[in-house]
Amino acid sequence: AVVSTQSRSPNTFLETYLQALRKLNRHKNKLLVLTGDHNIDLIKYDHDSHGQELVEITASHGFLQVISRPTRVTDHSATLIDHIYINSTNSVVSSNVITLDITDHLGTNVIISLNKNFDRTVRPANRMADSNTCNYRGF
Repeated sequence: AVVSTQSRSPNTFLETYLQALRKLNRHKNKLLVLTGDHNIDLIKYDHDSHGQELVEITASHGFLQVISRPTRVTDHSATLIDHIYINSTNSVVSSNVITLDITDHLGTNVIISLNKNFDRTVRPANRMADSNTCNYRGF
């Protein structure tokens, strides 16, 4: 698995992100996870060309965004600007937004299985009981 974290400053172009995706293209047969503060609010996806462009670029490289709740909440707004993209959603055990009081952003995480026989259709309680499917103690 390859994990990359990037932060995109507000009002910068997506070209830098696209260049990074092109560099990662040589690892496309590996599990890839892209995380970071992208400063593009995906809650406004329907009305924001930058959000549409980012989703289109990542999807064209085989990635899907797995965070769906706001990651920055203030008294007057809630935005989804911290994203996690993964090129194998079948490997995702769970993805979460976590409340932390140390920053103005909420934390995000994704738990992935590196087990090639992982079956995400099996409920977690059943998965723990079946030692042939996935060993949670290894997480």
